[in-house]
Amino acid sequence: MLSPPAIRWCAELPTGARPDMLATLFPGIVNKLALAWPEPAKARALMDELVIDRRGDRSGFPSGVFSELLRLHALISATASDTAPQDIWS
Repeated sequence: MLSPPAIRWCAELPTGARPDMLATLFPGIVNKLALAWPEPAKARALMDELVIDRRGDRSGFPSGVFSELLRLHALISATASDTAPQDIWS
C-alpha cells in the first residue's frame, strides 16, 4: 500500500514521470523512493540499485515498470547533476 508521502510525491512529479505501474505492482519501492527523493544522492543511489543488476541473478521488472524506473532515473540524475561528484571525463 502506498504511504501518504508516496502519494504526495507521485502527485508532485511531472505527469510523464509518474510511476503509475510501479506504484500498482511495487508500492514498497515507491514508498522508498518517496522518502529518498528529497536527498538527490540517496535517491540516485536507490535508482542505480533498481536499474543496474550488479548481482547478475535478477529476473528484472516488467517492461512498463522498467520504463518508468528509467524515466525516474533520468529525472533524478538531471536534478542531482549539480551535486554529483565530477569524474575526470566530465
